[in-house]
Amino acid sequence: MLMPESDGSTATYVIGGVTALFLLYGAWNLWHLRRWAAILTFVVTLLTSVASMLAFVGPTNGWVLAAVLIGTPLSIAALVLIALPVSRRSYR
Repeated sequence: MLMPESDGSTATYVIGGVTALFLLYGAWNLWHLRRWAAILTFVVTLLTSVASMLAFVGPTNGWVLAAVLIGTPLSIAALVLIALPVSRRSYR
């Protein structure tokens, strides 16, 4: 925990923010067809997708469950699009 009186939400926000920055940087360079950006985006998206699966088994509220139900298929679609042979051939 980053703060003594924190209940873990501060660490969650920090990790989420850093992950979002990695994804934003990866997406920008993926737009410029960089091979390393495809690998970075694939790995970070895969890790966040696996981590979000915990919301299905843990006690969550309706908003979190709705976000996971919408975000998980979108993440899987991004993983598939990055891994397609046509996409892989275009990265430098």
